[in-house]
Amino acid sequence: MASYLLAWNPNRWYWENLGGFMDAFKRGEVSTDRRSCGRNKHIATGDHVWLIRLGEDPRGVFGHGIVTTPSFEDVHWSDPTKVSQYVEYQLHSIVNPETEQIIPRSRLNDAPFNEMHWDTQSSGVRIPENVAVALQEEWRRLHADDRFALPEEITGTTFAEGAKRIVTINSYERNSKARSACIAHYGTRCVVCGFKFFEKYGTAGDGIIHVHHLIPLAEVGETYQLDPIQDLRPVCPNCHALIHARIPQYSIEDVRQMIGA
Repeated sequence: MASYLLAWNPNRWYWENLGGFMDAFKRGEVSTDRRSCGRNKHIATGDHVWLIRLGEDPRGVFGHGIVTTPSFEDVHWSDPTKVSQYVEYQLHSIVNPETEQIIPRSRLNDAPFNEMHWDTQSSGVRIPENVAVALQEEWRRLHADDRFALPEEITGTTFAEGAKRIVTINSYERNSKARSACIAHYGTRCVVCGFKFFEKYGTAGDGIIHVHHLIPLAEVGETYQLDPIQDLRPVCPNCHALIHARIPQYSIEDVRQMIGA
């Protein structure tokens, strides 16, 4: 799944219902938004979108979503004589840039974030894969106690109806107890292919790794007590995406056999 940037400049456009989206997220509700993606016709269902505030401070990344409708053409948001591309997406995580912790624009000057041009005035710019991974991990670090989960951990058939149940389970996985216990036990090397971010990217990649649920979240009951050693494994983003490339998901051993590991 690819990742794209959706830019918002309050100096150019007043986002009237932004506060409503933030309030809905805090109540545990799932919201759907429609946003211009410039001229990009390649955004597909399941892709990631990251929201960035530009213009005046506080500038930076303040939200994340999952595309629910591929890009489509409609009347331009500011000029009815023109057309633009749009996407619809479910808001997966969002904070108030004025009062809550965002990924500030200054942080995006550091490696590997600086491989991306963040000050674009046009939405729909694709984020390089390694930058998108670092973005996910930075957001997870900042909001470890929030309801943020990687999109691969949520199946499209259960997201809307199971949002509250998914929130309950993921809040434990992310709260620095289960995730940290898993990484302390297994390390940050992918258990499928052996990839380790630190060896490839140096200190910028230190500690970056996905944590995979061996039992799919859609199959876990509300009263299930997650064991970070028995139920979680560190996997790289590529292997994680392949594990979730079908339903039922591939096992770790399935993917090992695919790559001859």
